[in-house]
Amino acid sequence: MIKRISYFLGVGLFLIHANLYACLDKDTNTQGMLLNPIGKQSILNGSSVDMYDLVSRDCNLECYAKFLDKNNVKFSKQGVLFYIEKKGGITIQVLNNNERGFDGRIICKAKKDYKKLALPSYFKIKGQTTDFQTTDNKSTSRTLSYPKVNRTVYLSLINTLKSKSNNVDINNAFSYFELNDKSEFNLVFDMRRNTGNLVVVYVRNGN
Repeated sequence: MIKRISYFLGVGLFLIHANLYACLDKDTNTQGMLLNPIGKQSILNGSSVDMYDLVSRDCNLECYAKFLDKNNVKFSKQGVLFYIEKKGGITIQVLNNNERGFDGRIICKAKKDYKKLALPSYFKIKGQTTDFQTTDNKSTSRTLSYPKVNRTVYLSLINTLKSKSNNVDINNAFSYFELNDKSEFNLVFDMRRNTGNLVVVYVRNGN
């Protein structure tokens, strides 16, 4: 069960090996730069996005900054985030940078608007701080994070989901529910606390 929840907490990232450059163009793509798509039809906090794993084999971050500057492309850097002011905004989360190259994850605005997976009507919790959705070949998953949720609210949600499920697994940290319609809820909450952060992963199977 922990492995199942860990998988969904990774927001169902689905790696497809192909070199696609929807985010980048000739002014932002250097020689030796490879992108592999992550997920499909992704939506981050209400915005449709494309996401990629990025590897730059022949040019490190300093080299890449000089390349952008040469092409008159505006950019900024804050911590591990590298932001390019083009195509509605391109963000790179830098994971590694060395003398030869760098790698990270890249996100940019999608060309299409994807449809958000609707939560069941009985799910009443509001005020999420993050909302991420992605699709793979078998399912669509939507991951939401809520700060400072009261344990009473969490227990009420558990009772509601139990009444609508045919398979349940609950402990002090994780809760899993397979609903009657074969969709799933995965909840992460520390029940030893009166108030805590709640992560909800709703999965609709059979796309």
